[in-house]
Amino acid sequence: MSGLCGAVRWDGGGVEGGWVESMVDAARWRGPDGVGVHVDGGLGVGYLAQHVTPESVREVQPLVVG
Repeated sequence: MSGLCGAVRWDGGGVEGGWVESMVDAARWRGPDGVGVHVDGGLGVGYLAQHVTPESVREVQPLVVG
């Protein structure tokens, strides 16, 4: 993963998808091989991928456990 950005609302409010999208757009050059955004309540995460090795092409980001 070549870029990561996000927002957390500690006051119980929801993160607007547009906030994370704006951060991803500002760093889009970091992720020429894929971009994703996940927003769930008070948490929003954006990730940008750049594959630099043959093995990294098979990686799935972000890693989600649970």
